[in-house]
Amino acid sequence: MHKDIGKTKQGIQNLVDNSMKYISKGSIKIFVHDNKRKKRIYVDVIDTGIGMSGGDRSTPVFDKFERAGEC
Repeated sequence: MHKDIGKTKQGIQNLVDNSMKYISKGSIKIFVHDNKRKKRIYVDVIDTGIGMSGGDRSTPVFDKFERAGEC
């Protein structure tokens, strides 16, 4: 097992948790696929939540304690 599997699982769980946290109704779609040649995992989360403004998109959302503002 790869040494970063725990961090990968935590990252995916955080994406799902945040998607659920900021949506009161609508839908959440999660797509996970890998590229073994590049040794990468791709996670796409598509939801109908509040979203992020253009300025918030430049915020490093994966840094500890970062939170984007509400739209």
